[in-house]
Amino acid sequence: LLGPGSRVSWRDGHVRVSSRPLYIPSDEAMSDDDAIAEFRELWPTILDDMHDRVSGHRAMLGLSGGMDSRAVAVGVQKLGWSPLTYTYGSARNREAQIARRVAERLELPHLQIPIADEALLRNADRIVDVLDGAHSAGEMYELWFDDTLRSVSDVIINGLIAGPLWGDDKSTGLTDRRAISDHLWHRF
Repeated sequence: LLGPGSRVSWRDGHVRVSSRPLYIPSDEAMSDDDAIAEFRELWPTILDDMHDRVSGHRAMLGLSGGMDSRAVAVGVQKLGWSPLTYTYGSARNREAQIARRVAERLELPHLQIPIADEALLRNADRIVDVLDGAHSAGEMYELWFDDTLRSVSDVIINGLIAGPLWGDDKSTGLTDRRAISDHLWHRF
C-alpha cells in the first residue's frame, strides 16, 4: 500500500515508488486551535502540490457541494486555477444544485452529468469485471460515465480513492494486506 504523499510510476516493466509526504504529524498532543493553525499553514502546500501533479493535463474537479470538495474548489480558485468542475444528478437533485451554485459563485466552469438508466446499464459487463469489492457510488458513476469524463478531461481530482491509498483497508472489502495490494495494483 502506498503511504501518504507517495507516487507510483512505471515504464517498460520498471516500477518506481517515490514518497514526498507533505506533512508528518508529531507524536505531541495538540489543541484544536493548534491543529487548525497547522492545517491552515499546510493547506496552500497541498493545493500547490495537487496543481503541480496535474499541470499540463485537462483536469476535472469533482464537486459534490459538500465541505471537502468546496474547500478544494475555493483553494484552487484562489490559486488562479480554473479546472472544469462536475457533479452527477438532475437539476432537481439538491447536491447537484449546491455544486452548481458553488461553481457559479467561484466562476469555475461546471458540468452536470445527468444520471439516466440507459447510461447506468451501458457497459455493465465491463464495469462488473472491474469492481470486486465494496466501492462508492462515485466510483461506479465514474466507470458508467467514463466516456463523458474522458471526453473533457485527462485527470479527475476527487477523494474517492483516498481511503484505500491512505490505508483504509475496509473500503476495498478486503482484509489481507497482500490481497489489498494486488487489488490496488490491478486497479491502477
